[in-house]
Amino acid sequence: LTYNMVITEISEDKWKHLMKRVGSKNYFLSPEWLRVVADNFNLTNHYYIIEDRKRPCYIALQVSNTGEAYAPFIGYGGILCTESISFSLIEKIIHIFEQTTKYKLIRMKFSPFANIVQEPNNTFTRTTAAILPLSKTLEEQKRNFHKKTRNEVRYAYKHGVIVRPITKNDVQNFYSLYKETMKRVKSMYLTPLT
Repeated sequence: LTYNMVITEISEDKWKHLMKRVGSKNYFLSPEWLRVVADNFNLTNHYYIIEDRKRPCYIALQVSNTGEAYAPFIGYGGILCTESISFSLIEKIIHIFEQTTKYKLIRMKFSPFANIVQEPNNTFTRTTAAILPLSKTLEEQKRNFHKKTRNEVRYAYKHGVIVRPITKNDVQNFYSLYKETMKRVKSMYLTPLT
């Protein structure tokens, strides 16, 4: 990407179509999930394509009524590119994006490689993320669990623990657990309510 990039806002339907074409398996970038979060936290979803002559990148943002923009904050959301890009280029993208959209980008997750945070003094900090590939089936994974882990899983099921996808009604409870966990592990990745 260069300074000759074009930033275009696109519709939710086009975003959904692009995510299928790009092959994103990230549920946290689906319009359905982004709508649930936006509704619960009074945010507005915006979807963009950033294009230069070489390749397109795709960004979903959730914007507050004060003009602060976040990459989707629950899960690894943010920019999707076909190849990794340098930290200096990420800074340029953020500056150009802010100039073009007039939003203040508080945090962007460059899925799944780096978390970029713009500090109050306009400097940037970067942390990296790791990906755990889950190529094995659930049954294969269970067979490879340590004996103690297998026992803990059986104990949880025996005592009524249920694992299921969360619904719109569960988001506030999930967010409370999320906030508590982020504070406990002293994570800087706690948005948008702090």
